[in-house]
Amino acid sequence: MLSQAPHLVLILTLSATQMTPLSQTLRKCSNLTCSILYSS
Repeated sequence: MLSQAPHLVLILTLSATQMTPLSQTLRKCSNLTCSILYSS
């Protein structure tokens, strides 16, 4: 379940970026989240 969490976050973020004008902000957040997840 935990191994699927990052993928679900990415999918939700990608789908959200296509619907909202906040795509840049969401991308920055997702990049930070991914870097934190994969660096720890």
